[in-house]
Amino acid sequence: MKITHLEKIKNVKSLLFNDIRTAYIIDTSLHYLDGAILTLPTDTFVWTAAQDKNNFYATSKNQLYQIKGTDFRKACPVEAVTFYGITDRQVIAKRKNENGNFDSYFIDKEEIWTKPSALMVLAYNERAIATLPDFKGARIDFRDLSTFEVVAEIRPEENYNFLRMFNNTYNDNLIVIQREKTKENKLQEIIATSHCMLDGKELWKTEYKGSHSLIFNEQDNIYYGLFSRYEREGRMLYFNSLNAETGKANLEIVEKNTEISAIPWLASINNNIMYLVDPYLSEGGAVVAFDLLTKTILTRCYLGLKKGVQLHEPHVRDNKIYVLDTANNLHIMSITA
Repeated sequence: MKITHLEKIKNVKSLLFNDIRTAYIIDTSLHYLDGAILTLPTDTFVWTAAQDKNNFYATSKNQLYQIKGTDFRKACPVEAVTFYGITDRQVIAKRKNENGNFDSYFIDKEEIWTKPSALMVLAYNERAIATLPDFKGARIDFRDLSTFEVVAEIRPEENYNFLRMFNNTYNDNLIVIQREKTKENKLQEIIATSHCMLDGKELWKTEYKGSHSLIFNEQDNIYYGLFSRYEREGRMLYFNSLNAETGKANLEIVEKNTEISAIPWLASINNNIMYLVDPYLSEGGAVVAFDLLTKTILTRCYLGLKKGVQLHEPHVRDNKIYVLDTANNLHIMSITA
């Protein structure tokens, strides 16, 4: 495999991608790869929802909008601090007034309920929602989305904490990661569990050593982690896997004298290849391709960025890599065999 830097587009504020389209924003214009352009209102923030991966969403002046191609339509009838796009018909709005904080649920812009707010929304689907009552991660509540009533709760094991950064859904199940509180110089002790979102029932439980920073591969339904660690024999590259269906976990050393780490918000997977940027890898920035099947680094592409400039998550579409840097430059690279 070879990765070749093709071009750089300047003054790009953000890069957006979902299951259907890729786009980037310059000034107040949303540019699609097919050439279509949508002009946005001033001070608009555009984002991709965790569950509705077919549309983009935008907030402007505390209002929620849904973006379908070049169609910009209002998606919720109320103003709110935060919105969650569940499907193209379902929205949760986190609202605040003189009486406190409230969560409101809408279907086709019709209000279904308004209830006292759960502090943090962890995960959701079209029938259920998981929330945290505080930032300590001492409990996860499973709620019926139609009523917002708690149907079940789970707590971490003794001497463990729930990780808010990594909690993901697979089908209608929530994958929950717990990390040992102790910070000794050893491989992390991790507990992973799968829970039915509808009733909180535990489907499997796995204890393993290794990384809690895992990235989901939709082709084989497995979460993967990649991290370096110094051992007596030198710097070792560890490879973690966690099967979302069965809970089977694996850890192995795949290379020696290699320093690299896959951070979930700085990596993506396409056709069983993990594309990642490692802020600690090199001066100048690099995109790394790691084959999940052969467990080897295929190639690196160094971009020669100025000191202090770093890369965001790489995105792959149609044999091209798109990655934005912190100086607002969009880098486009080609992938060839």
